[in-house]
Amino acid sequence: MKSPSGRMVDIFYFALPLIVSAFTFFWNSANYPSGPSNDEGIYIRRAMHVLSGFGPQESLLYDHPYFSQIFMAGVFSLINYPHILNPTDSVESIKMIFFVPRIIMAIIAIVDTALVYMISKYWYNNRTIAITASTLFAVMPFTDPLRRVLLESIQLPFFLLSVLFAICSTKKTRTTNSNRGMDYRQILFILLSGIFLGLAIFTKIPIFTMMPLIVFIVYKNNKIKRILILWVVPVIAIPLFWPAYALYKNQLSLWFNGIYFQTHRGVQTFIDTIKYHFQHDPLLTSLGIIGIVFSTIKKDFFILIWAVPFIVFLYSVGFVSYWHIVPLIPLFCIAAARLVHDLSQLIRKRNTQKILPFMLLLAISSYSLYTYTGAIMASDNSTDFEVVSFIVKYLYEDAHTETDNKDKIILISSPFYSWVPKYVFNLNNYQAVDYLDNVFVKSNKVLMVLDSQWENKAKNNVLGAKMIESYRTYSKDKIATFGGNGAGNYDVSIYEFDSRK
Repeated sequence: MKSPSGRMVDIFYFALPLIVSAFTFFWNSANYPSGPSNDEGIYIRRAMHVLSGFGPQESLLYDHPYFSQIFMAGVFSLINYPHILNPTDSVESIKMIFFVPRIIMAIIAIVDTALVYMISKYWYNNRTIAITASTLFAVMPFTDPLRRVLLESIQLPFFLLSVLFAICSTKKTRTTNSNRGMDYRQILFILLSGIFLGLAIFTKIPIFTMMPLIVFIVYKNNKIKRILILWVVPVIAIPLFWPAYALYKNQLSLWFNGIYFQTHRGVQTFIDTIKYHFQHDPLLTSLGIIGIVFSTIKKDFFILIWAVPFIVFLYSVGFVSYWHIVPLIPLFCIAAARLVHDLSQLIRKRNTQKILPFMLLLAISSYSLYTYTGAIMASDNSTDFEVVSFIVKYLYEDAHTETDNKDKIILISSPFYSWVPKYVFNLNNYQAVDYLDNVFVKSNKVLMVLDSQWENKAKNNVLGAKMIESYRTYSKDKIATFGGNGAGNYDVSIYEFDSRK
């Protein structure tokens, strides 16, 4: 039994990475990462769609399951978002509208940090590996995708909980009857592991590649095959709600089309994504990859089975964005921590063995925080908040102007800009068309919002031909520019076409 001082040391080691994580993830969260995110806008919009009572399926595109929007809608409902903000069309109020979802993601990231600590500690039975892995998770820029409202950042804690409960199920407890085999706590942990992995898959399908990892954890330690049935049932049953809903709506063919579309978008490969992370966070990317290679030498199947099936899947799909490898971020931290710990054990002096991992962790963390905080401080999304404020005012004025023709305005923009007027201010006098919708817009009135990245894609014929035609048709009469003189990376221009004038 541990002494009070020993428990205090455990609490200190556990709390330290959480404090650092809170510092990095909460600081300037509305402005960092910078720039509008197409996918983040989509997933917030879908959550607001559910919150408004319109159901989980937003359109005819079956691209992902529903748990992310159901989960976020539940959180929004719990905190009475967005009504709790008493929103107005001011720039500061618009900033708060985006700030709240980012704060929710920051809280989730802190939970992730705690889970990385516990998984590392319980699996390796080593506090040094645990504090190293969780601190790396807290301070490294590799975790930037966790700041945004993305499927992977919502999915990650549910996957990590599945891993943690699987590990806990292997820790046998005392029972009054030694012949009982497993106790009820172990059965509960197995069931919870299955439920949380089922919810993770119900958030985004590729995490199914982690099933061998959980099977390895449970089977390797318990050697009782029948308990896997308890685990498999929720893992399979929960995600089946997605095709079942499509069948209920008589849209199963659309569901199959959506699956095909998602797996045949070969634009950016897994190798391209690794190159991106090498540029963004070369230190953790290098340590993580070396740690995974090192695990093959040490025959650490926990790391290998976590990494290999998921990497093979991403490589075979052929469409990988930088946030798609979020499930590997905890692994990179754990693999790097195991590498640092095991290499330090090669030193003969015992005192040096103990202190070296912490000295290396202090050096890495100090360097990362020094460079990372500079980027966080410099980041500013005020231009994008000004654009949303302008759109809200524009649509509000149109909605309250008496005209004979009340056709809806077509708003061509990133989803980042288009969800706020409808779901926060209840403006229904417009129809949103996303940047990547390959359609030619035909309307009497069009409002087009061009950020520099999308405009460059349109000019260089990277988008679909019909959307490029829409761009060429309506990018003539500029009515506003935000972000400077039009030469910066984050400048945004707004164009208006109105045949009624």
